[in-house]
Amino acid sequence: SIENKTERMNDSEVSKLAHEMDQLPNEVTVKTKKYERSTVIARYVKKRANGKCELCGKDAPFIDLKGKPYLEAHHLIPVSQGGHDSIDNCAALCPNCHRKMHAINDPKDMDTIKSNMARDEERMVR
Repeated sequence: SIENKTERMNDSEVSKLAHEMDQLPNEVTVKTKKYERSTVIARYVKKRANGKCELCGKDAPFIDLKGKPYLEAHHLIPVSQGGHDSIDNCAALCPNCHRKMHAINDPKDMDTIKSNMARDEERMVR
């Protein structure tokens, strides 16, 4: 496939090819399994995070249409791999850190998230 060939191309070759391409994407029908996640859990972990990403610690990048800081719920152990949909397995992350966790899943980042979750949980209890 062309996607496999681009891995061996240099930037100039990719640029030339990209400028030559103008096509409609192929349609593919897929069958997927979807897990229903609790809106209660997602809402709680976002509240626990208090508008800050539980990985990088930065403020949510924007306010959503409901007037809430935009963070995404992320399962530390994916539900597809047997992880529970629980407040102990779910963190509130900014979109960049959420994507980073799915792309890299660095154990050091996981430690940071767990530490920040514990700190935030402690603050919620008080």
